[in-house]
Amino acid sequence: MTKRAVKARRPPAEPAARNRRVPWIAGFVLLAALVGAALWWRGPAVPRPDLTGADLELVAAIDAAEADIRREPRSAAKWGELGSLLMTHGYWPEAEQCFQAAARYEESNWRWPYFQGACARWEFPERAIASLRIAAGRDRTAVAPRLLLGELLAAIGNPRDAQLQFEEVLELEPGDARAHLGIARVLAEQSQWERALAALEKATAHPSTRKAAGELKAQVWQRLNEPAAAQEALAAASLLPPDVPWPDDPLVAEQEARRIGKQAAIQRANQLREAGALDQAQAAVQKAEEKHLDLYWLVEGRLRMEHGDAAGAEVALRQALTLDPGSIEVLFSLSQSQARQQKLADAAATLRDLLAREPAYGPAWLELGRCLREHDPPRSVEALRAAVRYMPRSAEAHADLSSALTGEGRVEEAEKHRKLAEQLGPH
Repeated sequence: MTKRAVKARRPPAEPAARNRRVPWIAGFVLLAALVGAALWWRGPAVPRPDLTGADLELVAAIDAAEADIRREPRSAAKWGELGSLLMTHGYWPEAEQCFQAAARYEESNWRWPYFQGACARWEFPERAIASLRIAAGRDRTAVAPRLLLGELLAAIGNPRDAQLQFEEVLELEPGDARAHLGIARVLAEQSQWERALAALEKATAHPSTRKAAGELKAQVWQRLNEPAAAQEALAAASLLPPDVPWPDDPLVAEQEARRIGKQAAIQRANQLREAGALDQAQAAVQKAEEKHLDLYWLVEGRLRMEHGDAAGAEVALRQALTLDPGSIEVLFSLSQSQARQQKLADAAATLRDLLAREPAYGPAWLELGRCLREHDPPRSVEALRAAVRYMPRSAEAHADLSSALTGEGRVEEAEKHRKLAEQLGPH
């Protein structure tokens, strides 16, 4: 052995030193195991949205659902309950986190990743698509995730994959009108007009697809240079009530079951009114008014506007605003009453107040663009761009932006939005 090797060798540790280290290492390992077990049992942190200005009934329900999770942190059902509550009332990021936890604790249930995808679909479509593929993979017979997956794939410009999803649905449910409508849209995007018409014939009778199918049929006939047929289809579609939510979709059932507070009352009354059940809608409004006085003044303001009394509507809506200063519905209706009186500067100020609270509220951006059109065209264009960004399938938003861009001399860009407005259908 060389001198270098001798120098490099270390003497073995003394037995006493080794013995002293063993309890310390064992204690460290035990502590790490206990911490890991505690974290595993406690589960992920419960997400808490910003509930400033939220309905007190909703806040109480969220508090109760959070308490249930803390008692049973590894219960998929408890995480799903909170997720559904948050999703129903528009707290999408926090709801998505809850469904992610539920999917982790119940790996056989396709509904959790499906709801995950539904929460992410507006802001993060690629992430939503990944979640929906997981949901579809968990149950080969589940129709709902494939329908939404197909619609998202079509929206991001992947028509072939979208069509495959719809075809898989039709293998499971040959008469599924939503899948036929989805295929028709994909075929129309690829200029396969005759095949699109054939698919639409199977979607024109269902109450969840008939109006959209009729409007698309009018566009297809127009593309086939059949203006008379296009006008007939458009006239028939205009007489139909709005398409109702898809009845077999568990997403609809979850949201219907968990609507709470004033927002739920407004939405329920609107749905009844749109369905033609006017007496039931009025009864729902009266019941809600007894509980929420500001809702009485909101309804009163809207009724006055319907009867052409914009000034009286403004008085009623300001009364509603004193009772609920953060109400998006009241602020939006107030801006409309001001705009009808040609108080455009006041309407714009009201809309900016609304958008400071709810930056993604597309209809407010559209109204703001209209208010600014005459005296501030550049900012009108900015507002209308935001309207299109938040409502990409609104023909009205694209048409208004096209008109504003034309006024600014941006003819090429204006033509692009004019064509989009035409493709998306009637205002």
